[in-house]
This record gives sequence, C-alpha cells and structure tokens, in this order.
Amino acid sequence: MPEYYKQICIDNVNEVSNFIKNQIKTNDDLIQYQFKKKVFERIIKVLKQKPSDNLQNFVNFTVDLDKIRNQDIRVSIPDLWNIIKKDVVYEGFL
Repeated sequence: MPEYYKQICIDNVNEVSNFIKNQIKTNDDLIQYQFKKKVFERIIKVLKQKPSDNLQNFVNFTVDLDKIRNQDIRVSIPDLWNIIKKDVVYEGFL
C-alpha cells in the first residue's frame, strides 16, 4: 500500500474513532468504544508497519497454523519459501 494512502487510512480510522467517542452516552457505549478503540489501534499499528514486519507476521501465523494442520510452508510451498526465507525467521507466535 502506498505511503500516502496509508496516511489517509490512518486519518480516517482516527476520525471514526473520535466520532464514536463523541457518541458515548452510557456505560455500555463506553465498553463498546474501548473495544473498538483497541481494534482501531491494531489497524493503525498494521498500517504503520514496514512491509518486512508484515511478512514476518505472515510467517508467524503460518507457522502456528501449520502446527495445527500438520503442515510446513517450507515443504508445502517451497517456491514461496525460497523467495522469503532470507527476510524472515521460521517461528510462530505460540
């Protein structure tokens, strides 16, 4: 995603978050806002990541899912693995 577009997305997420915050009238609204705010913060964090961070996150999730599926990306998709292996570490989050 181009940098200029990332900034537009971040600005829009912040604007939506502020709009929702201004609509809080009850405790339930506050709880929902706090949850949504965490989601928004995660979106912004992902948007601000470097492409290499996203690639490592992809590998981490894939490794965890491969454990569940009894698979290995290095064996299942060796062509892809050969392209990315120099930029990532083969480890999961779990």
